[in-house]
Amino acid sequence: MVSGTLQYGYLFKAAPCDSTNPDYIFENNFAHSIGGNGAVAEAGVHQCSEVRDFTASKCTESAIHLGQKSKINQGTRLTSISTKYGLSIHSGKEKAVIRDCKAIAEHPKNIDCP
Repeated sequence: MVSGTLQYGYLFKAAPCDSTNPDYIFENNFAHSIGGNGAVAEAGVHQCSEVRDFTASKCTESAIHLGQKSKINQGTRLTSISTKYGLSIHSGKEKAVIRDCKAIAEHPKNIDCP
């Protein structure tokens, strides 16, 4: 878990889709109260790049940012809670895929993360 940082909470390598290579494991992490993105994938290229099993809340930007130059960028089992932009999984050369993800918004009258 990381909390209270500026710009981003985590910088990580996106894994090739369905990879079990330990060099790319970025799973079951949590970011809270980040002045920016909860997590940002550093540049890299795979046929398919994936981020999975991540949760962020109260981030002033997106919960997680993945914008690789891969053919496919994929987010799996991601959760965004009260973040400004939700999940930021951008299309690769062909497409973006989001599977089993949740975005939970904050009620406008109770906003504390503008």
